[in-house]
Amino acid sequence: MNVEFLTGPLVASLVLATVMVSLMPGPSMMLVISLGAQRGLVAGLKAALGVVVADAVLLAICFSGLIPLMLIWPGTLSLLKWLGVGYLLYLALGQWRGRHRKQEVHTAGNGFAQALGVTLLNPKIILFLLAFFPQFLQSGVGTGHQLLVLGPIFLLTVGAVLSGYALLGVLLLGRINQYLLNSGSALALFGFSVATALS
Repeated sequence: MNVEFLTGPLVASLVLATVMVSLMPGPSMMLVISLGAQRGLVAGLKAALGVVVADAVLLAICFSGLIPLMLIWPGTLSLLKWLGVGYLLYLALGQWRGRHRKQEVHTAGNGFAQALGVTLLNPKIILFLLAFFPQFLQSGVGTGHQLLVLGPIFLLTVGAVLSGYALLGVLLLGRINQYLLNSGSALALFGFSVATALS
């Protein structure tokens, strides 16, 4: 595979921009931290993997030609948005109802599936990817070819940042009252659902 277009400055700027974007608060980040804090490192890393897999799926959708088909029916992004709002509210309710009990490592749902769902149902990520990636594409080289090289760099960087968030969650494990942690997670997820609904 020809990677002559892949210069040091290009990789550095892609990694730096991805890190900066990944550090911004959002529902996926909150979920990774809260699962790491509630159920330990493995649960946090599974959630991080769920986000990365969802990003890979959305990246493939964005640049496979499906977006123009989705835009033919203007309700597609709106439907995704409201499904995402509903799912965030569902997760928030689960956190709120569980705030009085300590959650066990093997219960309370699948962190990978939760993170996958939260990320896939966020239409803002599709719009972000459509705006983000063209900044790093070089003229004279096929878009698909460049995405096959740049996409994994983006995904590995996102995965590294989210793994850091999972570790942060583990550091919080045992240091924060479970009631406060679950309540805070529930309120944050509820806040993200309201922000998504108003966007």
